[in-house]
Amino acid sequence: MRELWQKRLRQHLMAQARYLKLVFNDQFTIVLFVIFGAALYGYAQFVRGMSATTAHWLPYVVLVVLAAAVRVGQVVTLLTDADATFLLPRAAGMGNYLLAAMRYSLVLPVAFTVLLVVAAWPILAATWHVGSAAIICLAVTAALVQYGDLMLQTNALLMDQPAQVPHRISLVVLMALSVYATQLPVYWFPVVAASLMDVVLRVWLEQRLRRGQVALLTAARRENSRMQRIYRVYSMFTDVPGLRATIKRRRWLDGWLRTGSRQQRRTWDYLYLRGFIRRPEYGNLFIRLTVIAVVLMCLSTVAWVSMLIGLVAMYLTAIQIVPLATQYREIVFAHLYPLSATARTAALRRLLFSLMLVQTVIFALTGLIMVGVLAAAESVVAGVVLTVLVAGWYVPRFGQRHLQW
Repeated sequence: MRELWQKRLRQHLMAQARYLKLVFNDQFTIVLFVIFGAALYGYAQFVRGMSATTAHWLPYVVLVVLAAAVRVGQVVTLLTDADATFLLPRAAGMGNYLLAAMRYSLVLPVAFTVLLVVAAWPILAATWHVGSAAIICLAVTAALVQYGDLMLQTNALLMDQPAQVPHRISLVVLMALSVYATQLPVYWFPVVAASLMDVVLRVWLEQRLRRGQVALLTAARRENSRMQRIYRVYSMFTDVPGLRATIKRRRWLDGWLRTGSRQQRRTWDYLYLRGFIRRPEYGNLFIRLTVIAVVLMCLSTVAWVSMLIGLVAMYLTAIQIVPLATQYREIVFAHLYPLSATARTAALRRLLFSLMLVQTVIFALTGLIMVGVLAAAESVVAGVVLTVLVAGWYVPRFGQRHLQW
């Protein structure tokens, strides 16, 4: 079973490397570096200028965030639906497979929580006067708690497993107490408690794996759900063949769809708008990027940083929604419409123009509330310029390459 895990892990890593190469292209990497630098600068300014009132409640927000971060990890089993049939005779002897999967699954959650602890260090140092020793103990505790959570998740893949929710909640509570203990002389005690807990859980899990049988259907279903979430992130940057799109009827937007739907010259406007609303890889993408940008802008106190965050969100939204226009190329009835190819390009321009203007207004209002008039003015000017460039320069060239059919 260990050889099976290693083979599947190699295949999985090769597939993820292909997607990551497409996601982290040169343009997006440069944008990430700019955002990272701007975020560090804005974070430093925020911590340096923090008021007494903010310093009173902000550490407790950090406590909640770090405690909630315990639940970010998930066991990567790499099991498929077919395994429920072909691996059924070996379901009682997959202990080594699950232990190897758990060890691999530990890397990203531990790295994420440790980086989160390091990011929270300036706030805790400025408010609770936490030292480096306490932060190191907190990072170690976070890693141990993540390990315990993954052991509980691994046990949940076995048949007839006990209830996991109370145990996982206790890990969240332990992490919250660990954050609070950083301001106390006993900041080292959570490390001892987490270590003892992991030893007990490991002995208990190995006994369960020797006697238990893997619920292959449950494990495969959870793995499929996990991969679908990853594919949805990848779909924001490239086409993902393995993504199962789900069409959702949003009745509350039917009035918007009926606007101009009876005009022949607006046929492609209706189709593009309908596809944008009902397909989650477009409509949900627009909402997610807009919300993330607003949250980041709320954390910024510098006008140009706020403007830059808004521009990046608008740029990412535009380049991901443009491929919507190619979704109808394989539908034979779309070729029968008595409309020219330029109508498709014009409809796409109008859709992007409207969406980007909506984002410009949202980002300008956010900048006005959080920073001031200067941030709002910069967001409006930069947003209009980017909208004109995308709708007036990028979309026509995209139409010449992909919409002439």
